[in-house]
Amino acid sequence: MPLFRASPQCGALLQSTDWAATDLGPLDGWPQSLLTAVSICLNSHFPMFVWWGPSLVSIYNDAYAPMLGNRHPGAFGRPAKEAWQDIWDVVGPQADTVMRTGEATWNERVPLVMERKGYTEEAYFTWSYSPIYMEDGRIGGMFCACREETDTVNAERERDRLIAQAQDAARTLWQWFDNAPGFVALLRGPTHVFEMVNKAYLQLVGHRDVLGKTVSDALPEIRDQNFLDILDGVLKTGQPLVGVGVPLLMQPVPGGPTVEHFIDLVYQPVVDRDQRVTGIFVQGHDVTDQVRATLALKEADQRKDEFLATLAHELRNPLAPIRQAAMLAGMEHASPQRRDWALDVIVRQVRNMTTLIDDLLDVARISRGKIELRLDDVDLREVVTAAIEPAAAALDAKQHVLRVDLPDTPVRVRVDPVRIAQVLSNLLSNAAKYTDAGGRIALRGGVEGHDAVLRVQDNGIGLAPADQERIFTMFSQVKSAIDRSDGGLGIGLALSRGLVALHGGTIEVRSDGLGCGAEFIVRLPGAALQARPAGTQATTTGR
Repeated sequence: MPLFRASPQCGALLQSTDWAATDLGPLDGWPQSLLTAVSICLNSHFPMFVWWGPSLVSIYNDAYAPMLGNRHPGAFGRPAKEAWQDIWDVVGPQADTVMRTGEATWNERVPLVMERKGYTEEAYFTWSYSPIYMEDGRIGGMFCACREETDTVNAERERDRLIAQAQDAARTLWQWFDNAPGFVALLRGPTHVFEMVNKAYLQLVGHRDVLGKTVSDALPEIRDQNFLDILDGVLKTGQPLVGVGVPLLMQPVPGGPTVEHFIDLVYQPVVDRDQRVTGIFVQGHDVTDQVRATLALKEADQRKDEFLATLAHELRNPLAPIRQAAMLAGMEHASPQRRDWALDVIVRQVRNMTTLIDDLLDVARISRGKIELRLDDVDLREVVTAAIEPAAAALDAKQHVLRVDLPDTPVRVRVDPVRIAQVLSNLLSNAAKYTDAGGRIALRGGVEGHDAVLRVQDNGIGLAPADQERIFTMFSQVKSAIDRSDGGLGIGLALSRGLVALHGGTIEVRSDGLGCGAEFIVRLPGAALQARPAGTQATTTGR
């Protein structure tokens, strides 16, 4: 026999085994086909074995021996079934098929449960059984080249487990990222390309398609807002930046309106393994509501301070003439005419103070929900007449012309007539106050749909668009009105809106701007005409 260099251990076993005691018989009587197969097997570094004869006596090489575990070397020269009893139900039928039919088999990564190292394990093998033909054409045995795949399968399983674990972690991180309450974005490179953004960020920018685009291209409206310079600075220096309440103007729709936001933000540099800054992690919160609430509180506090100062002034104004009138009336030699004059001053100034205090009390009652309406079915004309009388002095003082237009048939409304007259009187007094002398003021009433509508229009100083809602807030007085007015607390319109709202109605103002006059519109629900009007009656009152 040739020297089996590749398998010194199994080559030695081949020489030392008593083959005469096996089905193969003495070594020098083996057929050439068996010798050739054994030579190929033992001279190979690849795991191989030969099973020969009726009992499939096993001859294998050193490369195959580790697969046997503690069954080596006892399995050498013994029937294969003895060595592989625990898996013979799998490999035995295949070997029998090869020996009977001559058809080769192929098995890839087949799991086999065996005990070869003192414990039961699941091992994986790839193998092929091929027939070995003898010189007479009969099948004398079979040849197997095999490979154990256990370590490979376990490594792939571990790899798959780690990949799945990493994917799960990535999905979890992405869910956290995407559903974070604050806005988050990842920018890459010197041009700040959007690599990742979450839902909150898309909501902030109007759900625009920003991924893969530079900040400048995706959000062109911020080019002039210093953000790009700040990003460049963070990328260059590697120093993070924190901003609190930073104003941000966004234009979600190209050509559309600009929306102002306030944001808290952090620009955190992203570095690679070489500590080079490669991008910026942007994180923050939209704090617009909080900032606006804070500004509103500051504004309300400022209005309160202004109101208190104005209130002190308004309360002191009547005191001087009252004090003077009281002194004159108390003089020993005061004439009856002077005493009557003094009494008239005192009564008039007390009436003014009473009106002022009543307005304050009404506002307080409305805010606490304590005011009670005394509803009655009345003619709108009665309410208008009651409203004109208190405002007459203000109209006369500046020689305004008041025009009243009402339907010529009664308009019945269910209201508190005193309160609605108070609203109209306040609107007429305001019109008189903020209209130059000799101005034109109109009070029109009628039915629109199911509502009674009253309009007070003047050709006075008008209102800027920004002031047309603000004037209905407590203690609010616009600058142009303050410069032109002769006093007041700035609560009349807030009180009027509250009283109209208690009736289920609305009050609004319209003005084309400063110097263009104003129109106040009061709508009261549930009006009805007793008869269809034949027209309108215009009453011109010159004062």
